[in-house]
Amino acid sequence: MVIDSLENFTSLSNKPSIHFFGHTHGYSRGQSRDHKHLWVNVATAGGAIDNWGEFPNADYEEFVKSQDEYGFVLVEILAGDEPQFTLKRYSRGDQDVIQNNVLRDEITIYKKEWIPYTPTNIFPSDGDTVLSNCINLKASQFLGIEDSIQASQWQVSKGGNFTDSLITAQWHQNENFYFEVDLQANDDLTDSAFQSLPSETVYHWRVRYRDQNLEWSQWSIPTTIYIENNVDTLSANLIINGGAENGTTSWSGDIESLENAECNSVDPYLGTHNFAVGGICSNESPVGFANQSIDLSPFSNEIAAGTAYVNYGGYLRNYNGADVPEMYVEFYDNGSLISTSNSINSNAATWTLKEDMVLIPLNTTECLLILKGNRNAGADNDSYFDELDLYVTSIYNPCPTCFGNSEVDLDQDGFCDDVDCDDNDNTVYPGALELCDNKDNNCNGMSDVGSVVSWTGAQGNNLWSDPNNWDQLMVPLSCQFVNININDTIIVDGVFACKGIEAIPNTSITIQQDSFLNINSLQDGTVPAFIKGTLLINGRLIIQN
Repeated sequence: MVIDSLENFTSLSNKPSIHFFGHTHGYSRGQSRDHKHLWVNVATAGGAIDNWGEFPNADYEEFVKSQDEYGFVLVEILAGDEPQFTLKRYSRGDQDVIQNNVLRDEITIYKKEWIPYTPTNIFPSDGDTVLSNCINLKASQFLGIEDSIQASQWQVSKGGNFTDSLITAQWHQNENFYFEVDLQANDDLTDSAFQSLPSETVYHWRVRYRDQNLEWSQWSIPTTIYIENNVDTLSANLIINGGAENGTTSWSGDIESLENAECNSVDPYLGTHNFAVGGICSNESPVGFANQSIDLSPFSNEIAAGTAYVNYGGYLRNYNGADVPEMYVEFYDNGSLISTSNSINSNAATWTLKEDMVLIPLNTTECLLILKGNRNAGADNDSYFDELDLYVTSIYNPCPTCFGNSEVDLDQDGFCDDVDCDDNDNTVYPGALELCDNKDNNCNGMSDVGSVVSWTGAQGNNLWSDPNNWDQLMVPLSCQFVNININDTIIVDGVFACKGIEAIPNTSITIQQDSFLNINSLQDGTVPAFIKGTLLINGRLIIQN
């Protein structure tokens, strides 16, 4: 109710908002997806800390920072022509390690909207056919005045209407500190993988980017794709008693079949029972294992041909966000271990579907599906499993190893040579940022002119935003110095950046209302602005040096 009210206030007033709360003894900060509204747990300045794993935890998608430590929150509010607030979290450490007011979190929110540039859909492109197990969407690199991306949101619809015909969506944020680990580390947010979309169907996809001030870009222009079935299922579910409804029949190891939150556990995902591995009602241990053996000899022909895969998965969860259930497959040749698949796991305190697919090695005759419970807190090993499955499938077209279709990526930039305009240079690929290096970095057919760009005014409309008014036929880049050496009137009519600007006498530069020019010479110490003419600021100008 509080969040709904404040989000509604933000929508109606176009003003950012915060709600502060306590209860949990620790600090956490998140934000609403569709509003400039912060969620801030300001505890704790004193008392007992709610340490990780001590009480039930959950990994909520809104939150990016969670810290079990003492500290306090400071909010600095600036009124005037450019209203803004900055939230800072200072840490005092915990009962084991004392910190002296260390800044651990900071975010600035503006009332005005200086939105990032709209991303471009890169792959798959309009009319492409995508394999059902290879739905990996890729968009251009982030570009905004705030030079780092905070979030991306992806939508897939069955029609052109992304409201009524929306099929699925994903929201990724740049950080997710949970149990002292950033689960989003090394994700640049410019790609997203989707699973379980029905095949033989036309879909549309789009994406938008958010900057560190919680400003969303416009949605990208939608792309239409066709999903083609790429997987033949060669078997039924080979797991016997995958839902624990028949006790622990067909399973071996440290496994229990629990009924409806038995022994203070959790409710099943489906039916009346679920598995626990590692000990809940008895025989609790830090690590527990269970397994089921599966005969793969009926698929020997497909295995020998190298076309047989195991698709395995199920619903996993823990109790309070601490313990980690995981599962993987071991492949055997008449009792001798050949190889082991990757592990799939979950640290969520809600039932979460986890799946993976792996090629069955040559000479495999049987496999073991391994369930593993990892206890990280408390006495019980709260590693739960339900509705487990394992299928043998055949893929007649494997997933591409790069964006494209050729399977050749000489410069290892992630793009195949059939879509990369220079596959010998990893700074050049579709959607890349232009680098002021006289190259066509983003493969749009146009190269910048290097470190200095000059105004020509050739289009005659005086607009900074018109590429035809510049000698490189593109607007200045943030890494370029702007040279205005003709008497003219220039109107800054949007959000732009450069590293410096020089204008001769009798030149007039006007920054329109709701427009923004950011001159940042911190990159190399360039003199940021030397304007001998007139400068009229109706919007926003920032000069950094």
